[in-house]
Amino acid sequence: MSTSMLSQAGVKGDDASVRISEKAEYKAFISALGVAHHLGVQFARIPARFRQAQLVPPESHCAIVDATEYGPICPQAPDKLRGIRQHLFAGAPAANLAQSEYDCLRLNIYAPKPVISSESKLPVVVWIHGGGWTIENGNADFSGDFLVHHSIEAGKPIVFVSINYRMGSFGFLSSSELAAEAVSHGEAGWANQGLHDQRLGLQWVKDYIHLFGGDGSNVTIAGESAGAWSVLAHLRSNQALCQRGIMQSAPSWSMLRPEEAQAKFDRLVQHAGVPPTATASQKIAALRSASTQELIAWNGPLTSPIWDPKWFVGHSLPEGPLDCVEPFPSWVKAIVMGTMRDEMSVFGFDKVEQTKGSVISNLRNILSLPSDQSFSSEVLEEYGVLEVKSDTAAVQALTSLLADACFSRLPFNVASACSLPNSPSLYIYRFDQPDEAESSPLNGAAFHTLDNAYLCRYPAVAGSAAPRSCQATADMFSQMVLRQAYGESPWQEYSISHAQNVFDGAHTRLETVGREAQPWRKLLTSQDRVNRFARLFYDFINQGPGQ
Repeated sequence: MSTSMLSQAGVKGDDASVRISEKAEYKAFISALGVAHHLGVQFARIPARFRQAQLVPPESHCAIVDATEYGPICPQAPDKLRGIRQHLFAGAPAANLAQSEYDCLRLNIYAPKPVISSESKLPVVVWIHGGGWTIENGNADFSGDFLVHHSIEAGKPIVFVSINYRMGSFGFLSSSELAAEAVSHGEAGWANQGLHDQRLGLQWVKDYIHLFGGDGSNVTIAGESAGAWSVLAHLRSNQALCQRGIMQSAPSWSMLRPEEAQAKFDRLVQHAGVPPTATASQKIAALRSASTQELIAWNGPLTSPIWDPKWFVGHSLPEGPLDCVEPFPSWVKAIVMGTMRDEMSVFGFDKVEQTKGSVISNLRNILSLPSDQSFSSEVLEEYGVLEVKSDTAAVQALTSLLADACFSRLPFNVASACSLPNSPSLYIYRFDQPDEAESSPLNGAAFHTLDNAYLCRYPAVAGSAAPRSCQATADMFSQMVLRQAYGESPWQEYSISHAQNVFDGAHTRLETVGREAQPWRKLLTSQDRVNRFARLFYDFINQGPGQ
């Protein structure tokens, strides 16, 4: 069935189900807030482990599809940090944590009930979850129920979509063996199948979201942490599947070089008990025979995307971060991006026993550049690690350094790219609103991931019983999302004011950003330094701060 025929077939039912054809429909439900939920909608299928996923169009169904429950998520280890923010989910939907390697490519659609028809065309916001490309999911933790309801009341109704994708070694494993196999199947051989999963989700939205009242030509993609980096990766690609982006705490990340990705593949093969002399097919077969739990354990706590010239067409930095000074495609119209005031507090570096000596030793080891032996000392001096008197102060200096290396500088790097001719409008923010829950172990901190609760407008921060400052911040954060979705300016462009919006309840304000508050600027004087600095957080986490 063609897209035009599908457009005519989409109709509204009392239960908000969407009819695909005479025989098929997506069965959905209406929430108490009047939002239509189409959950667990399959957008792609996976032919085999590590293989390229294939789009599943709605017309491929020939029966009623139950879209009233969340689908399974990609296999993953438990989220060790969830307990820290569990209180934020009070009053939010319960999470479905069923896992399936081959049935996880599903998306969830939240739309105002009256627009479930082929005639409405609302702006669409697509959410890409974070989790270090290793954990998390796009299901109940990122329900669009409250945000879509608020959008209706605010007079700027939207359709909200959250997607799931493969993570860890399931979605980010690359090697010459896998590339050759992909070619033999007529596939592209993407280095990052997880990114391609996301692309298929965006393609599905572009082609079919009109069935649910959305406008596939008016899409804003949003994400947090690894999801925000993924947003940047899509904006840096040659596929025009959106017009705008929102990036919350996007990491400045140096991708793995192909030889590093190959080394990871070889390590996994070794874990599987296969000798290096084995054939390519034997190595791949061994990894496909491994259990999901084995692959999760072998992968490690963080995953890194891999440089792929087939994806980043026209970009010149095979090993640098994506926040380089290169132009964005002409179809990118506007970008909002920002960071948390206390990004690092959630990672618990202050809870790991570290001495000043161990901090210095670890940093010197990770920052070492054979061709630039003074770099590590300059970094340690600039961030005050050498001059502090106590172990506690050394850890505090470490967290400030890691925050800059991973998160704080990315918006300003992108600002340099957006200063080029014909660039998208750029809006920068800092999120200062702290967690005010008395029961929170991070009470008083504006920590990494806290803003997700504000994006989703969960009752703990946006409900009538939430602290007034939290409610005010939630309303202003939602205003930003809706204005961006509607192609409006959320505040003054950074290129005009050199100011960032500070989200902080009644104290929300525009604040000029001074270069003196960015010590990394004077340090990163070569591409080698930029690349090494951008790898600091990843290497520190993977080696373990206590080692």
